Amino acid sequence: MRIYLPLLLGSVIWAVTPYILLGGRVPGRRLLASGVLTAVALTVFSVTSRVYMPTVMSTDARRYGLIGAAFGIVSWLFASAVVLIGSATTGAVLAGADQDQPVAEAAPAATAG
Repeated sequence: MRIYLPLLLGSVIWAVTPYILLGGRVPGRRLLASGVLTAVALTVFSVTSRVYMPTVMSTDARRYGLIGAAFGIVSWLFASAVVLIGSATTGAVLAGADQDQPVAEAAPAATAG
């Protein structure tokens, strides 16, 4: 039960937020795959962080001092951004977001006047 709540709430949040930010121009059903994938990926990342980050923080702080702890936090933020962007783009591909895009036509050549 403890793991299902973040997955359920995360899926709803990560599907509704882009819908609102895009002003409803993309159907919510197409954003659902991205929302579910993002929630799953961030939940796995959160569980992994709870196991891995204390060791990284203590090792970096012992080795480099206070700046080592800052490096550990920055590394965690970068990794979370990679997970977020990777899951959002993968969800868009899985939902087939690029299939409905019209082919861009070449602009007509400007005539010299």
